[in-house]
Amino acid sequence: MIVLGINPGHNSTAALFKDGKIVAMVSEEKFSRIKNYLGMPYKSIDYCLDYAKITKNDVDLVVIAGTNPRSQMLNITANGLESPVSSERGFMASLSSAVPKSVINVYSDFKWKNKSSEIKQMHADKLGFPIEKIEFLDHHTAHALSCAFNIKPNTLVLTLDGEGDGYCGTVSVFDGKNLNFISKTSQDHSLGLLYMYVTIYLGMKPNEHEFKVMGLEPYAKGERINECKKVFDELIWLKENSLEFDSKMNIHECLPYLYEKLRKYRFDYVAAAVQRKTEELVTEWVKRAIKTTGLNHVAVSGGVFMNVKVNMLVNELPEVEDLFICPSPGDESLPFGCIYYGVKKLNESQSVEPLARLYLGPEYSNDYVKNVLSNDKRLSNYKIEYHEDIESVIADLLANGKIVARMKGRCEWGARALGNRSIIADPRNLDIVKIINEQIKSRDFWMPFAPSMLADKSDKYLINPKHSFAPWMIIAFNTKPQAKIDIPAALHAYDLSARPQFVTKELNPEYYKIISLFESKTGISGVLNTSFNLHGEPIVCSPEDAIHTFLDSGLEYVAIENYLLSKQ
Repeated sequence: MIVLGINPGHNSTAALFKDGKIVAMVSEEKFSRIKNYLGMPYKSIDYCLDYAKITKNDVDLVVIAGTNPRSQMLNITANGLESPVSSERGFMASLSSAVPKSVINVYSDFKWKNKSSEIKQMHADKLGFPIEKIEFLDHHTAHALSCAFNIKPNTLVLTLDGEGDGYCGTVSVFDGKNLNFISKTSQDHSLGLLYMYVTIYLGMKPNEHEFKVMGLEPYAKGERINECKKVFDELIWLKENSLEFDSKMNIHECLPYLYEKLRKYRFDYVAAAVQRKTEELVTEWVKRAIKTTGLNHVAVSGGVFMNVKVNMLVNELPEVEDLFICPSPGDESLPFGCIYYGVKKLNESQSVEPLARLYLGPEYSNDYVKNVLSNDKRLSNYKIEYHEDIESVIADLLANGKIVARMKGRCEWGARALGNRSIIADPRNLDIVKIINEQIKSRDFWMPFAPSMLADKSDKYLINPKHSFAPWMIIAFNTKPQAKIDIPAALHAYDLSARPQFVTKELNPEYYKIISLFESKTGISGVLNTSFNLHGEPIVCSPEDAIHTFLDSGLEYVAIENYLLSKQ
């Protein structure tokens, strides 16, 4: 059985299921080099098919996330296909300053209400699959089912994001095969959208810089935060005795309200207030859902759960027996849910392998790397060496205080760099934070890096009473005193929390070897890890991307497969 899952919206992604497991998954930004790419992921689809050595004729079913015809048309148009939506976009843009978005959406939804069959045929024509092999899946069903590979029957599943197919949040129960939805919240009352609009209010980029707002929160102090939070208390809440959110106004239209109400508060107070409101609402929502269903095995997905501090607090709730967080739970994970739905539609008894290793993208041979390096004349003044045991060389460099960018093996899927496309360094050295921020990443000073640590040594550093396994950098933990001694550069500078990646030999043997060798030389059981990219660019995918980052930054060392580039 072969199923292709597709998210054609922002964070456009494709994934392929074959032989009982997901064998390939990659986001289009890796090829387009446009961060959070919007539109059909044609190159990602081609990669998935090529990796599996199959053709489109071999695919049994294609499941595309999203059922809203207007959104589907906009996603097609984003790739340059001529369609009536092109002219509609201009018309809508001219209205947007005078007409509320809610009215525009009603008009546009009505216009495209009866166009589903036409849009399905357009997808079939563009993708090159027979129309009978194409299915659409509701956005939040896809989010919820993205957890299904890794959870047991009678698991409580919650999804929460900005918006998708009319909703922003759902509560359901997974019975081992299907979902039973017990609550849905309209996108008009979206906590995720509110957080996005606060990001805009603070002068940052929506759908990308929300993590910066979260990172600011620990720095804010004083009663003014509580005053500021009252603005959000009066704007959004949970309905009494309900699992639905409600709001004072349609959240799509809240930006003028925010400019009016928040202008007397300092930027860090605003960041802290919206983060604390989000934590308060989400934890209360989870507690209510557990009380309503009597279930304490919990799974979560959707963009709001990219917030690692929210996830930490949910995990700490005594009502939660165990928590599964979809890895990289933004819209890039929708193909997971699409695939699960497609597999069970074709054969309800088909088993699926749990998600574990997220190294599902492109890889490059040493021969390919050698050819790229030898043909790039810009590298003529730099040292290039081949090392059979490149892991030992990297560990030596790290132990000697050097910063190394590493590109080896298959590219990680998702928003986090998990060692195969990472910049790594000695986590003891706080000076390294400034070097990476100023010479390489151009990051805001308050944003923390993350530690990659040996899973069996994580108890040295983390307060983790539930022994939660955290291989994907999707949850934060408070830390023990030893962490401040051993890995301070990989902690949040103010509250000393950590967003760790647990590394095991099974998940990534070569990265595990680097950290183990570093430990043998230093006694430190982890390294500082940040994504291998320049500010505002996607994480590198290819050797060409790695070279570009090497040349356009202050990086001194880049390891590409078994080759080491240095500016020494």
